[in-house]
Amino acid sequence: MTTQLELQQASPSVPPSPATAAAPAAAKRVMVVEDESVISLDIKTSLMRLGYSIAGVAASGDIALRKIRESRPDVILMDIHLKGEMTGIDVSEQVRSELQIPIVFLTANADSSTFKEANQTDPYGYLLKPFEEKELGIAIEIALHKHEKEQIIRSSEHWYATAFQSLSEAVIATDRHGDVVFMNALAESMTQWPLAKALDRPVGDVLAFQKKDESAESGGKIDPTGSVVNAALSAVLEGVGVMSLPSQAQLLTRSFQMAPVEGHVVAMRDSTGYVTHVDLKLVPSAQQLLYT
Repeated sequence: MTTQLELQQASPSVPPSPATAAAPAAAKRVMVVEDESVISLDIKTSLMRLGYSIAGVAASGDIALRKIRESRPDVILMDIHLKGEMTGIDVSEQVRSELQIPIVFLTANADSSTFKEANQTDPYGYLLKPFEEKELGIAIEIALHKHEKEQIIRSSEHWYATAFQSLSEAVIATDRHGDVVFMNALAESMTQWPLAKALDRPVGDVLAFQKKDESAESGGKIDPTGSVVNAALSAVLEGVGVMSLPSQAQLLTRSFQMAPVEGHVVAMRDSTGYVTHVDLKLVPSAQQLLYT
């Protein structure tokens, strides 16, 4: 019986076509932070068998931080309990704020207090020692995948903010629950709410309205609960394409000044129809409302 090897030897060598020959992907670089030398060596061996590259090894927090800054690995395996002044959690906090590199914690201690403290650094996963090589590979791939998705979202959010800053409309964006996630400069000016103060607040706290023919001084009815905006939000979440704000209303600014405005609310949906966020757009009532 002719073997595959014999067929390959008998056949002339044919170079692969550009369409089928793909360059091998660069191995992901993993930093190992573990103060037990035997465990560290075992992890390195497993990583190489799994096809990863070793970006570096460190046994203490200060050395780990220096090496991480120098090598910028793709992912970090971090023992929570390290020898020395810095714990793995301390290192992770600095890495998160400075470098945004995904971290998978390693620990032999499964008590709730340890997990509660570690969770404050938003890790990408945990591995309880001892762990299998397969578990190690799965944890790393999940961390890398999650980080890649977050990078895409972060990039789109940057584009989103930059694009809306240039609009002639005041734009306030909320999550699907109605909490403010973004305001452009014009919205900050119109409402007199700085983004830093409005962020994560219910949009009804930021946008309150009053009938044009009523005044606060004369006892006109104000909308302190944001019912006008909340009704519009509910409508677009339930499927209404665009919901206009009441034409006979004035915006009540943070300093209790009245500003005649026109506006509309629209829900932004992904390819499956799921609402990702809601945009509220306002213009002074003297201008023509622009639909984008």
